[in-house]
Amino acid sequence: MPIPVAGEFAALLSAYLEELHRQHASPAVYALARTVLPRLFAFLASRGIESLKAVQEADLFAFVRELGNARTRQGEPFSAWTKSTYLTAVRRFFRFLRSTHLLVDPARQLRIPEGQRLPRAFLSPAQAGRLMSAPQNHTVKGQRDRAILEVLYGTGLRVRECERLDVTDLDLAASTLFVRNGKGRKDRV
Repeated sequence: MPIPVAGEFAALLSAYLEELHRQHASPAVYALARTVLPRLFAFLASRGIESLKAVQEADLFAFVRELGNARTRQGEPFSAWTKSTYLTAVRRFFRFLRSTHLLVDPARQLRIPEGQRLPRAFLSPAQAGRLMSAPQNHTVKGQRDRAILEVLYGTGLRVRECERLDVTDLDLAASTLFVRNGKGRKDRV
């Protein structure tokens, strides 16, 4: 359930979200800001801080400690990766505030822990074959699903990149696929 945000916090959150929208930030960055920043604001309010101008570096370190004690919905402690993404969102927010001359950035010295990368899993040829044969080829929807799976598996595209594909992005004669707005908002063939 979303944490309610009021007063100055709400106004600055709204301004920040507008800036993310203006910069065409990814949906993930936008969603992270909407999740993390209200949690930060609630934490600051619990410490009697009603203005972001009053936030000190020590308050942010206390928030980091609070994240260390936080639990997921399943009761598990936050992973290092989750804490890292939360702190990245906080630093981006304070960087935005600094760039708009609203305050000095107390998050400058905030260290972001390295998230532990998960081992990459690869499909075996047998698993890939089962995956490709799962859609029903005798239906239009099944043919579409098979084509999507073939593109994802054969090219290594990210799901969001595949979602943005258009029929005009495919050039069968040249055997090329144009990917718009890929990672880092870069186009590639």
